[in-house]
Amino acid sequence: MIQIYRVLNKVALWPAVVLVMLLAQPPVYADANENYDVKAHYDKAEYSIPMRDGKKMFTAVYRPKDRSKDYPILLFRTPYSIKAYGDDFPPVMRMAPSVDFLKSGYIIVLQDLRGTYKSEGDFKVIRSIRDNKDDPVAIDASTDNYDTIEWLLHNIEGNNGKVGQWGISYPGWTTVMGMVDAHPALVASSPQASPSDMFVGDDWHHNGAFRLMYSFSWMNFAARKRDDLTTELAKPFDYGTPWGYEFFLNAGPTSELNEKYFGGAIPAWNDFIDHPNYDKFWKDQVALPHMKNINHSILNVAGWFDAEDFYGPISIYNEIEKTTPGNKSTLVVGPWRHGGWLTMDGSYLGDIQFGSKTSEYYQKNIVFPFFEYNLKGKGDWNPAEAIVFETGNNEWHRFDQWPPKASKVKNLYFQEGGKLSFNKPADKSKKAFDKYVNDPAKPVPFSTEIITAPGHDWMIEDQRQVSTRPDVLTYRTDV
Repeated sequence: MIQIYRVLNKVALWPAVVLVMLLAQPPVYADANENYDVKAHYDKAEYSIPMRDGKKMFTAVYRPKDRSKDYPILLFRTPYSIKAYGDDFPPVMRMAPSVDFLKSGYIIVLQDLRGTYKSEGDFKVIRSIRDNKDDPVAIDASTDNYDTIEWLLHNIEGNNGKVGQWGISYPGWTTVMGMVDAHPALVASSPQASPSDMFVGDDWHHNGAFRLMYSFSWMNFAARKRDDLTTELAKPFDYGTPWGYEFFLNAGPTSELNEKYFGGAIPAWNDFIDHPNYDKFWKDQVALPHMKNINHSILNVAGWFDAEDFYGPISIYNEIEKTTPGNKSTLVVGPWRHGGWLTMDGSYLGDIQFGSKTSEYYQKNIVFPFFEYNLKGKGDWNPAEAIVFETGNNEWHRFDQWPPKASKVKNLYFQEGGKLSFNKPADKSKKAFDKYVNDPAKPVPFSTEIITAPGHDWMIEDQRQVSTRPDVLTYRTDV
């Protein structure tokens, strides 16, 4: 049975969907291989790498102690802090897509994004691609990526001249930006759960609907103005209640939240207020118009149940297919929430079981072979157009085109009496409608959990209780 709830003109489907965070908060990396002694196999050095405008980006470089051969560079750029400064080393799962990379040998490069933590410059939440590419000192995330690679190739000994990059969520977006006007040495990129359009389908807005709790949480963590370079993470916000629903119900107008709770320290909050519609401000940030001539190897990763950034990876893949004939782009979609292919073993989500450790399969059979082949020429990477996991039957499939040739589009139709059907309504002469009363003082909760964070599992929760509300319309198919 398929059941649809229509809530305040926004449609959501249950139960075939799920959850969580990106730009919400940095992924909580699972450290399943913490017994691997990185310090025993790697040396660390820190650098401040100059960009074309003179600003310097703080960068940690981890080189294999074995100097008998050259290694490719694996680049990761983040606004969430590289998490280990000085003599400290980060957890294994903050260094690479899996521990196999560290065991195989890569030059691991982690960089604080411009304007964050120990990197100079100003942080802009989503920095548009520069207007004038002829200006030698004009910068954006693409130029910072290019300049970083250029410096690394000339200053880090023992590299083999090949560079790969990866990232999940916001670091996935920086990966996408690095694909634009890419450095010639960049031969493999894996953007994972990257946003592409922050109004139409990713993070802040889903089809234009503003996600208040999510945006508030992320802005507090990642977008506060800083007084100087720092290694300190933002302090958690004190909501004064364990229930975010209660907090925001009593918080007052959205336009006043920046001053009231952040003391005006988050300028980007005002962008939500000043640009409530899909205007030039949002359109200038969209990554898709720049997905042209992407000719190096791409592994684009998405989760079926990613509540933050499912639109982004699919749209980026589609745009590359449309604009770059003969591209080397592969789409991977698994049964994961946001970043779950790294943070969970992928065998379940909530009460849903997938029959195997899908994240381990992805790490060992997809992402590791992808980089090994492209950066080292090792192994047998025979990329399919799309590698996707089918829930229910719990099987991985490889397709030579996406969507698959055998797929068919079916429409669902609202019917009288709360019915839902694949058949069009029989009587087309009626101008049928259902109605409800919307009371803004009693909004519909998005989750059954008592939480203040954006949450991880609200899209797979049993939310039948909302069907008892007078402002929620429920439609059901037959079994």
